[in-house]
Amino acid sequence: MGLSKALRTAPLLALIALATAFLVAPAFAAATYTVTVQTDAPSYYATQTITISGIVSPAPGANTAVVVTIKNPANAVVDIGDDPVNPTTGAYNQVTVAGGPISCGGSPCWIAGVYTVNATWGGNSGTATKTTTFTYSLAAPTTTTSTSTTSTTSTSSTSTSKTTSSSSSTLTTLPPTTTSSSTTVSSSISSSTSSTMTTSSTESSGGGLGSLTYVIVAVIVIIIVGLGVVMWRRRVATGFAKQSTTP
Repeated sequence: MGLSKALRTAPLLALIALATAFLVAPAFAAATYTVTVQTDAPSYYATQTITISGIVSPAPGANTAVVVTIKNPANAVVDIGDDPVNPTTGAYNQVTVAGGPISCGGSPCWIAGVYTVNATWGGNSGTATKTTTFTYSLAAPTTTTSTSTTSTTSTSSTSTSKTTSSSSSTLTTLPPTTTSSSTTVSSSISSSTSSTMTTSSTESSGGGLGSLTYVIVAVIVIIIVGLGVVMWRRRVATGFAKQSTTP
C-alpha cells in the first residue's frame, strides 16, 4: 500500500517542483532602473513657461509614465502631471506655466521662493525617483540707476578753475518677496541670482527579461525525473503482476 501511494503522488510532486522553479527564476533576472529630472532654467518669474524633462534608464518599454510633481516653498502642490515615457529612448517631458490662478488654502499657490520638482517612475515591478529645484519671483527683476555729482572749486592769484565730476552706479532690485504669512521683504543685489539644482535619488529594482537558463534547466530536470518515476512504476507493477500469476 505504501509503495502504491508513493507512485500515485509522484506526478503531483513533479508539478509542485515545476511551479516552484517558475516562481524563483525571475529573481535572477532583476534589473535596476534610474530616472533623471531637470528644468530648462534655474529661475522663473511671472507667467513664464517651465519645461521639465528627463530619462528613465534602461528604456522600460511601452505603457509606462513618469509622475512629475511641483511643490512651492510651503510644500503645497502647485502642479502635477502624468507624462508617458518613450519606450525606446526612455525620455519624457512636461511643460507647465508658472503663476497660475490656483489657490492653496485661500492664498495664491505661486509665491516667491524655492520650488521642488519630484519625478517618480513606476513599472515592470520597479520604481525610481529623483528631485530638483528652481526659484520663482512674482515679477521680473527691475533696474534702478542713481547719479551723484561732486564739484571742486579752487582760486589762486593767477587763475580760477572749477572741476565737476560725476559717477553713476546701477543697482538691480528684486521684487518684494512674499511669504505664506504675507510678510514683504525688499532686497537689492548687484548680480543675478542663480539656483543650484540639488538632486536626491531613490532607486529600486525592477523586473526585466533576464536569462531563462534557470527555468530551462529546471524544466529539463523535472521532465527527466518524471519519466524515471513513470518507468520505475511500470517495472514495479509488472513485477507484482508476475508474482501474482506464479503458483
